[in-house]
Amino acid sequence: MSLDNNPFINRPKHKHGAVPFDVIELGHFIPALDHAISEAEKILESIKSNPESPTFDNTALKMESGTELMGAVAHTYFNLMSAESDNKFKELAQEISPKLSAFNNKVLLDSKLFARVKTLYKNRDKDDLTSEQKRLIEEKYTEFTLNGALLNDSDKEKVRKIDEELSKLSPKFSQNTLNATNDFTYHTEDENELSGLPDMAKEQAAETAKKKKKDTGWMFTLQMPSYIPVMQYADNRELRKTLYKARSKVSFGGKYDNKGIIKKIIALRYEKARILGFEEHAEYTLQKRMAGSTVNVNNFLDRLYKIYY
Repeated sequence: MSLDNNPFINRPKHKHGAVPFDVIELGHFIPALDHAISEAEKILESIKSNPESPTFDNTALKMESGTELMGAVAHTYFNLMSAESDNKFKELAQEISPKLSAFNNKVLLDSKLFARVKTLYKNRDKDDLTSEQKRLIEEKYTEFTLNGALLNDSDKEKVRKIDEELSKLSPKFSQNTLNATNDFTYHTEDENELSGLPDMAKEQAAETAKKKKKDTGWMFTLQMPSYIPVMQYADNRELRKTLYKARSKVSFGGKYDNKGIIKKIIALRYEKARILGFEEHAEYTLQKRMAGSTVNVNNFLDRLYKIYY
């Protein structure tokens, strides 16, 4: 597919620069992402080879703006993947996530790029910078250090391999969840079971039954437009119970079981956190969150418990 016709590259002029969802197709993502990564790598190489001392404009700003296209492609894909996507769309994550992970590590584990960012970070209070510029520099420095920029080469390679594996496991987890969710249906021909449901919910259930090759009756699924009206309005406790239990067990056992994937993700996250000098993954994650530490989170939860119980 030609890049000339790719809406990410030659973006239609929508109001306020809105994403052109109306013309984006599945085949646009990989070519656009590959192009964006290639262009970003050229910009990053020019930053590394720049003989001038690092400044906000020639380093921090250039790094930030150089990955805008890549970010637009990735954010659009993952937004659509979580909002409206079929199995074929979700499968693309198995290709997109490893590409993004590899690029991310190529940047954040690069000693030359980090040296320039580190210089900016050390001089951020000396240079004539706005508060926004200082904030960006601090964010860049934290991003590098939390991804292993201060590690030795051996540990950097360990982090790279962990991130590569995680980039494949997370999409698989989502794909299993989607398949398990789509796999469940509840069909009934007893209208008494529908007591309390709004007419619109009944009509939708009847239409779903027809789509699933049922000549009569009503069919419910675990998709939110079907699930929520049942949980909110149905008088039938057994109907609510059936759907609730099915949704609470999505990908817990069966052919779309996620238990093994969850265990691997937890183990890899723990290993990465330990390599980076943290006690656990939660402590690592909270470095960029408002709570700041697991102690603060636990104290907050304890206060909530005392108030409500």
